[in-house]
Amino acid sequence: PEHLLDYYIKSVGRNTNMLIGMAISADGDFQDEEQFVEFGKLLKETFGTPLYEKTDLTGNTFIIKNDENRQMKYLLLCEDIRDGHNINGFSVFADDRKIYEGKCIGHKRIIPLGNITANEIRIEADGTEHTPILKSVSVC
Repeated sequence: PEHLLDYYIKSVGRNTNMLIGMAISADGDFQDEEQFVEFGKLLKETFGTPLYEKTDLTGNTFIIKNDENRQMKYLLLCEDIRDGHNINGFSVFADDRKIYEGKCIGHKRIIPLGNITANEIRIEADGTEHTPILKSVSVC
């Protein structure tokens, strides 16, 4: 399950699909069911209940306050792509220190934060043709 979580973050978390080859045995049974059940549990445990979440945000700067001083493992960004991809560059800051820089958000971007504690996470979008819209920003 931990290996699948890593693949999930490196595929779905980078705006793509996660394709898993699952083989069915000759008797119609699925031999590896347990690992996928555990993977589902791990996904829910990791991302199911965000520490902080904001939805339907418009603008070039998005801020999440960590008033309770919790450790943060992942930042999830979801761009509103109904009218296409718009954000062509973005930076993430933890208490005014740049910790990540990327080019694309798209449907979903998962950024590992490595158990940081910061008072504020700030996302600054740049390289946009139109006003950026994020469907959601959450921290787990």
